[in-house]
Amino acid sequence: MENKPEPPSSQPKEGVVFEKPSQPGTSPPEVNANAIPEEYLTDEDLYPAQTDSSGNPVSTLKKKTPLIVVLVVGVIVFVILLIVLSRLFAKSSSVSDKPVKLTFWGVWQSEQVMEELIKDYQKDNPNVQIDYLLMDAKDSYRERILERTRSGTGPDIFRFHNTWVNSIKELFAPAPTTVFTVEDFAKIYYPVMVKDLTMDDRVIGVPYHLDGLVLVYNDTLLKNAGINQAPADWETLIDVSKQITVRDEAGQIVTAGIALGAAENISHFSDIIGLMFLQNNVDLKNLENNDNALTVIDTYTNFVLAADNVWSESFDNSINAFAEEKVAMILAPVWEIEVVRHLNPDLDLKVARVPQIRGGSQKNLANYWADGVSRGSQNQQQAWDFLKFLSEKEQQGRMFELEVKSGRMFGNIYPRQDMAELLVDDQYLAPLLKDANILDTLPLVSRTYDNGVNDGIVEYYLKDSLNSILLGTSVDEAVRNLGLGVTQVLEKYGY
Repeated sequence: MENKPEPPSSQPKEGVVFEKPSQPGTSPPEVNANAIPEEYLTDEDLYPAQTDSSGNPVSTLKKKTPLIVVLVVGVIVFVILLIVLSRLFAKSSSVSDKPVKLTFWGVWQSEQVMEELIKDYQKDNPNVQIDYLLMDAKDSYRERILERTRSGTGPDIFRFHNTWVNSIKELFAPAPTTVFTVEDFAKIYYPVMVKDLTMDDRVIGVPYHLDGLVLVYNDTLLKNAGINQAPADWETLIDVSKQITVRDEAGQIVTAGIALGAAENISHFSDIIGLMFLQNNVDLKNLENNDNALTVIDTYTNFVLAADNVWSESFDNSINAFAEEKVAMILAPVWEIEVVRHLNPDLDLKVARVPQIRGGSQKNLANYWADGVSRGSQNQQQAWDFLKFLSEKEQQGRMFELEVKSGRMFGNIYPRQDMAELLVDDQYLAPLLKDANILDTLPLVSRTYDNGVNDGIVEYYLKDSLNSILLGTSVDEAVRNLGLGVTQVLEKYGY
């Protein structure tokens, strides 16, 4: 241990408590601070009080600032400078103040809604001009994105379907990690979106909304048949649909139990097959001689072919038939609810989760669109900054509000997990949200109009296989042919 220096000799002698005080009117003895070791110096030693001619202390204008105050002030100033410099650096390394023009190709969202959101963004980014173009998804949209981007005349931002990723992966400019990391993305969005929209440990797209299949039913028709709640599994659904079905004297169906079993007059038949494939763990790359695939196709077509069938090819399209109260139940994406409501506002319509297999894999088919940034964009950083803005909770809520204000029944389902609670009591949207964590992707989605993997499988192979079975072809042969065709399509589009 380091020894302290001995006290100076002027210290009181042993047994003496105080020195004899100086006489009044005399000056105190002068202290030489230099002669006292540093450990024993006090403020009075270093800064002796000034006195007047009578020896009385007088105030001074300058006093010593305590060291702790100096340190605290210094730390505060340092932190402030650090924050300011970090923000300046972040801004300089991300977005620029120079004039920027972005072109955004979108589908399914009105220009009026997008214009309001763009104005909100421009309040803090007045240098950014964003031209939103509402494209026609049916007009070779996917091919146009590819062709225009390859020629250098494509958009900066484009909307795409979740099943398209493999077929257009050459287009994507991944998000800078300052905008999205995969870890942060996974905390915000549902598992299927993380699976679909990340590539090589980078984020390649931001979900525009969430959609998938739900069971839509006419509650009056169910109650008339003594059914008080929607079926939750396939076994119950088959029994209930038979119980609801009404026939005329000739045995022809007048009121169908559920619209299943055919291709030509059932909207979203491929989505339903996709749902059943997922629930039965069917691998699209291995359909030939696949027992589970055979079971799915056989079960599906029996809704028409069985002696106690519950649907007929003679019916109108399933959406129209449901609106006309000719069928009690349909499976459809959420967006079709508004179509049905428009066709029949007075319908006693209710919504439930899709049926599952008892004790089997709990699955539903994802069907959503997302926004990405093009590799051909000269302003990728600014484009991602805008998509980040759109993804935030405030803008998502604003979008929903604007969609309802535009005349829709409801806005798009929020793709963010932390906003699900806002829709938990919505009679139309809540059922799908309950399935959000079990959604998965298969390229069997109708009406993406991709002229690619979905249409290639659905329109050219799946539809033909189902039609052939209804005309007498065996399920084994139809599924074998389906498998050969699906394999070719998947290979062509990189799956």
